[in-house]
Amino acid sequence: CESSIAAYVDNFSIGQSGSEAALLSPKINLEIFENPTLSFNFAYARYGANYSDGLKVEISSDCGANWTPLWEAYGLDLSTVPDQNTLWEPTCEDWASLNISLNAFNSQTVNIRFVNVNGFGNSLFVDNVNLVNNDGSITVVNSISGCMDASALNYNAIANVEDGSCEYTALGGQEIILDQGWNLFSTYVVPSQNAFENVLSTVEENIIIVKNYLGEAYLPEWNFNGIGSLNNLQGYQVKVTQLCNLTIEGTLIAAQSSIVPIAEGWNIIPYLRNVNADATLVFGDIASELVIVKDYLGNALLPNWNFNGIGDLKPGQGYQVKSNSDIELNYIANADEYRQTEASYTNNTPAKVSFNLNSGSNMHLLIPASIWNISVTQEDELYAYDAQGIMVGAAKITLPNTVVCIWGEDELTEEKEGLYASEAFSFKLWDTSENKIQNVNIVCDKENIYTQNELLVATAVHTSKPLESVQLFNAVPNPAKNQTLVRVYLHEASSLSLELFDIVGHKVREISSGNFEPGYHEFMLDLAELSAGTYLYQLNSKEQRISKRIEIIK
Repeated sequence: CESSIAAYVDNFSIGQSGSEAALLSPKINLEIFENPTLSFNFAYARYGANYSDGLKVEISSDCGANWTPLWEAYGLDLSTVPDQNTLWEPTCEDWASLNISLNAFNSQTVNIRFVNVNGFGNSLFVDNVNLVNNDGSITVVNSISGCMDASALNYNAIANVEDGSCEYTALGGQEIILDQGWNLFSTYVVPSQNAFENVLSTVEENIIIVKNYLGEAYLPEWNFNGIGSLNNLQGYQVKVTQLCNLTIEGTLIAAQSSIVPIAEGWNIIPYLRNVNADATLVFGDIASELVIVKDYLGNALLPNWNFNGIGDLKPGQGYQVKSNSDIELNYIANADEYRQTEASYTNNTPAKVSFNLNSGSNMHLLIPASIWNISVTQEDELYAYDAQGIMVGAAKITLPNTVVCIWGEDELTEEKEGLYASEAFSFKLWDTSENKIQNVNIVCDKENIYTQNELLVATAVHTSKPLESVQLFNAVPNPAKNQTLVRVYLHEASSLSLELFDIVGHKVREISSGNFEPGYHEFMLDLAELSAGTYLYQLNSKEQRISKRIEIIK
């Protein structure tokens, strides 16, 4: 064959699955044809079973307001050569031809378009597009492959060639292991009775609380169901008293047929496939809109920082996701595989200490390699501590980005395990080369206090001295209307006073004074009788004076 110029789309380099690009014809008057026929050549190679593209040929008789499908094919039905896993160009032997009858549009003026449907596969070529008069010697093919059974889940109403792809309702079950304490779970099974008290009946005696992403709760001990029914397009946070197995039976979900909505802000999403898959690959198409993804252990995926501390997404698990906008997540079928890239998992589990805190509430700190002002290696480790020196976070140094999960207080337990809201935290670095631990000061883009679900990005790391012997925490809540809570931490017994001032420095009241033992102390401020405005609460001790601001609203 002779070389020529052809229209093509580089699907190999474009990962926008489902997006379309069209080649549009000018207006064509079919009156000049007795038996109009569209003739063209095409060449296509898939990347593989999970990454393939499509071609649609469509016609319009109303200037593009509406389009009628003439022919379409996808994947193997479109391929003219075996799969190619590098960028591909056809040779003379790789082309196929197709003739499509346009008799249904005789004597009309039409537009024709060739539509590429991207699936992150490989190159699609179209050439030698002609309109000819068929004298009967040209064999025409007007086939649209698909599932033609209306009772199937994936019924294609415009298909005229059965391709054996029909999928039907399947029954089955799923067993989900819930660890003692906090978990995130989801299911790919639609239970026949989906009220929470029915779904969780087999483990009800072990459940303390179940929450959805809106904070609505199911409390079986109190016979309270504020969630209602299980939604398979959501995940849930649950706390259980001991290790238990949750079994759910019903109708199995076809993962590729379910679109998971992700709203702007925080969500808990399900994982609807029955096999593991790398988190980076699963979220690849929407990664640019994601801030962070977290599992129940505090492991994080930070797409913008190329950090995957989760590894694989797993059946039965739920995941907390923060998004910059409203988006949708589409899973591929269980039998398919995501297009493989280099392994993305970063294991930041510390080796020098045994740390397994899970309080159900956490935040994260990210430290880029470029901001370290001290020498570190990937054998070193970073630890976070509360005011009394209890470890609340631990991670191995990983370069170029180190990520530490910092845990907050579990309000459902009597003993303090993590950080109080607005509590400051400190850091220590285990230096493997020196075989010693040292205090470090980490400067961040925001204040170094505990805020649930916050993501701090470090801007500098220096060696430092230990925290002051007296700490005054931010008031919670702030702004406040009727009352607010102020916490103080003392490293040693001290005499102190806590006072409230208005913005011009007039003393409003003494909150508390006296001799206090080491540890945490809480003071509830009654604000009901105070006017709206800005106030200062001030802590005075022998060593120092600390002031913080509070806003009162009415």
